[in-house]
Amino acid sequence: GDDLLNIIRSKFFINNSQFIGSLADALDIDFSEGIITNSVFMNCGLANANGDCIDFSGTTATLDNIYIDGAGDKALSAGEASQIQIKNIRISNALMGIVSKDKSVVTANKVSILNSKIGLSAYQKKSEYGPGVLIAKNVIFKDTHQKYERDDNSIIQIEDQLIGSKSLSE
Repeated sequence: GDDLLNIIRSKFFINNSQFIGSLADALDIDFSEGIITNSVFMNCGLANANGDCIDFSGTTATLDNIYIDGAGDKALSAGEASQIQIKNIRISNALMGIVSKDKSVVTANKVSILNSKIGLSAYQKKSEYGPGVLIAKNVIFKDTHQKYERDDNSIIQIEDQLIGSKSLSE
């Protein structure tokens, strides 16, 4: 099938789990509330190059100790006014690392993004929503082509510094 697991309008707790080899999204969570801890996501959406490892829409979630390796599109995507808190996440080999879009707010602490095309991204995709917000601390980039990408109205804040340009490739 496409998504390995789709959670809709539910409360969830995912712990000590592995999601490996999805055709599209590994974990798709819509309009739900919950926690994901001590979990691994590998080779998500690589078959058609448009799958996310974790895809949130309209969801409130807390994540801790997450490892992601291989994302055809986004390692973690938050959309449609999601509220996501992340602690201890390591992302490798993704097209995009962490994405906050469409009035979502993502806060992250202890983030490592390795060998990826774009590290952190914030933007508005759907006209009925607003810009994305992504606030991160203790971020490490290694072999990441472009650290940040955002549109004019969205916000990316690293430590206490707002990222002012649309993209920064340093």
